[in-house]
Amino acid sequence: MDSIVLLVIFQAALSTFNTLYHHEYTENLPGNSFARRELKIHSIKSSIFGALILCFAWFQVGGWIIAIPVIAVIAGLILSMWDLVVEANTRKLPPLERITHTLLSINFGVILTYLYPEVLFWFRSPTEVTPVFYGMNSLVLSLLSIGAFISAFKDWQRSIKLKSKNVLSLGFEVENCQKKRILVTGGSGFIGKRLVEVLISQHHEVTILTRDIPSAARGLAGRVGFVTNFSQIDSDSQFDVIINLAGEPLAKGRWTKKRKEKFVQSRLSVTAGICDLIKRLKHKPEVLISGSAIGFYGPHDDEVLDENGRGVVCFSHSLCHSWEQQALQAQQLGVRVCLLRIGIVLGQDGGPLAELRLPFEFGCAMKIGDGKQWMSWIHRDDLVAMILYLFDRPELQGAFNATAPVPVSNGEFKILLSQYLKTFVSLKIPSTLLSLMVGELADEVLITGQRVIPAKIQASGFKFIYPKLDDALIEIIGPKIRTNQ
Repeated sequence: MDSIVLLVIFQAALSTFNTLYHHEYTENLPGNSFARRELKIHSIKSSIFGALILCFAWFQVGGWIIAIPVIAVIAGLILSMWDLVVEANTRKLPPLERITHTLLSINFGVILTYLYPEVLFWFRSPTEVTPVFYGMNSLVLSLLSIGAFISAFKDWQRSIKLKSKNVLSLGFEVENCQKKRILVTGGSGFIGKRLVEVLISQHHEVTILTRDIPSAARGLAGRVGFVTNFSQIDSDSQFDVIINLAGEPLAKGRWTKKRKEKFVQSRLSVTAGICDLIKRLKHKPEVLISGSAIGFYGPHDDEVLDENGRGVVCFSHSLCHSWEQQALQAQQLGVRVCLLRIGIVLGQDGGPLAELRLPFEFGCAMKIGDGKQWMSWIHRDDLVAMILYLFDRPELQGAFNATAPVPVSNGEFKILLSQYLKTFVSLKIPSTLLSLMVGELADEVLITGQRVIPAKIQASGFKFIYPKLDDALIEIIGPKIRTNQ
């Protein structure tokens, strides 16, 4: 019996790791609109196995009563198989999660093998419920079952709050919208996926340049074209608009020399490839809309920055400046160029908010340093709307700040987010600790910031759907749970 107890503890511990690391951290299921069904399945499954583990820790049942936990195990097994099908249809599982699922399945099979003769013995025993105690193992099992119940409760709450995106309900309708042929790089990323959804809804003809067609094609197969290299595009091809969003993510750990080289190469090589493509295309595109970032300005304390703001010498400025200069070469080929200096993009299904909200999901309201650094953010749908806005306005070119009109400090962000996610404690991450841990990433992004305003795009008449952080959080997370901190 001790072997079975240890196997159950291992199964529960591995399930906990799978939930915390994969579902909460890497995949951010609580913030993904596609995960509603998966979260509900997880909730029911966690409730069933939580009850089974708690019962197993303290009781032994005999006679016909054993049919109750047996039916519960069968129900949990059916839910687990359904969960695998749902996961396969909605997202690409990373290798480690696949390995974890395999280990869970193998261990579950071993548990059932060990339990089979025990269940037969219990079934033949008198019909009764007998208390048992496995020492410290009973206590460990109880803690794991409580964790399963908490996870089940939170997953059910989150599934109710999540809502599917209705593309045409968010102000993207365009009457008599002229169909355009559009090439998108970075179309499988956090911004690109949403952009492509909207472009398809408006019946544009979309081609995506991507290194991973199977991943990019998930949910889009048959509705867009795919290429993996610019050489696959014939010189007779016609594109009215090229949108360049490709680039290695910056906020994923310490900026080592090798990673910084990758940041530069991933941006400049794709942008140079676009310029080379434009050179050989017989029909030139009307406009190139190329991504950049507010990192162009570097750390600026409280200074308000419009598009004329000066850049501080640092790596992020150097990177963005080189990226923009490469894109501007398309002007020499007769193509209008718009540069988007993008801020912190907030939305469902990933992005910076997935990591920013993670400690809040576990009840901890967190700010970085003194919380005075500025966070110039933008809702993903406003960024998409801005890109669409630039399509048909030949008078607009050059750099545009792609941020909301009302930036907030990190401290204000913490207070606002705490009104949407239930927190119990408030913590501060010391700036010096972050600086030691991630170096330049902390010094140029996390503990400093820029107070950026979208002066140029607003002056042209563009209207934001979500001008204030409150507006954005309500749409992304749902109603507030409290109105003051």
